[in-house]
Amino acid sequence: MVTRRFILGGTLVPQSWANRMYRPLAKAVGGADIIALPELGLHDIEAVCRIVTSRLLSELQPGETAELYCHSLGGIVGVMAADQLPAVTKVVSLGSSHHALAAITPLVWLQAADGVASWLPEMFRPLVDLMAPVAWCQLKKGSAFMQGYAQILQRVIDSNRVISVASHGDQVVPLRSSLLERAPNVVLMPASRALPLVAGGYNIQVVESCRGRLQRVIARESDRFAGDC
Repeated sequence: MVTRRFILGGTLVPQSWANRMYRPLAKAVGGADIIALPELGLHDIEAVCRIVTSRLLSELQPGETAELYCHSLGGIVGVMAADQLPAVTKVVSLGSSHHALAAITPLVWLQAADGVASWLPEMFRPLVDLMAPVAWCQLKKGSAFMQGYAQILQRVIDSNRVISVASHGDQVVPLRSSLLERAPNVVLMPASRALPLVAGGYNIQVVESCRGRLQRVIARESDRFAGDC
């Protein structure tokens, strides 16, 4: 049986950037096709998932299986795709907010980038919230989307097909939001101060420098979890 590997990119990463940004990750997993999220992942997540699922179906030949390595929002899309496609045997999410956040706004991204929004007067912050794209609003804690996603996530966990990779250095998705119950979790530490794990839990240099370790821990956690169930 042939196994195909795919990388699903994160929010605000067009295909041209994704091809360069995720190249080290593709090498780390032994080669993979890179798929950027449609509309930069800013529109309705369910619509994005339908497009990605259709793309995967068109790529897979009869009898082939797929492993999905997914960054940030790509992890949520990957879990939803796995729920619909039995051919997906593994979803590895990197820095994905499986349990939502208190708020997802451009302000958060500005703070994660360089802190320039930290001085923004409190009175203007509700206006920033109104600017948030549909997908970011869907990821807020308590949203109807996240309530439905929790059920999808549980089904994929029950089928032993998901692993979460998270980092202490993630400045957008807190560690607790990435960790899964009754599923393998891999927590990466920055290799050094010069190579921090940054927004979204993914950094090109870090993945390149520890790609062998990333391969080993994912394989180890997959085997151990399968053995426990």
